[in-house]
Amino acid sequence: RSLLRLLSTPFAMNPQGRQAFQASDFQVVRELHRSTGGAVYVSHNRRTGAQVVLKERLAPELGKNSSISHELELYEKLPKHPNVVAYHGSFWRGAEGAAGMAAGASGRGGRRPGSLLVMVFEYCSKGDLHTLIQSHRARKQHLSERQILQLVAQIAAGVQHLHA
Repeated sequence: RSLLRLLSTPFAMNPQGRQAFQASDFQVVRELHRSTGGAVYVSHNRRTGAQVVLKERLAPELGKNSSISHELELYEKLPKHPNVVAYHGSFWRGAEGAAGMAAGASGRGGRRPGSLLVMVFEYCSKGDLHTLIQSHRARKQHLSERQILQLVAQIAAGVQHLHA
């Protein structure tokens, strides 16, 4: 299929206006991080050809009431901004792991017993602030004053937008 045709293909949207995904929409490229709360993968979106990040949640990270559904609700409300990593949507899948996700082992639908929440985020090809700082530290280099000011300005713009 041509790229123009692919981009013009209508996708199902959930009630919040985000794309409705399923595990078979993605091919896992590599694991970025794993913790007791879940795992994060760079993945290929088979529908659009774009690289995205899939974040599995076994336990909540955000929200006052510490529930995955509350965390998902917070992400659904995130306003779009160039200095905030974009949240594209989510899906539930069985607990078979990334190999099953890469093979498309799960479908659409609400939470099922033994299922994991998988959230789809924008892929940031240059990494995160922690990675930038660690790479400079490993080379025994400092960020320039200009770089620091640019980073602080971007962080402040993103935070201001989230709290507007």
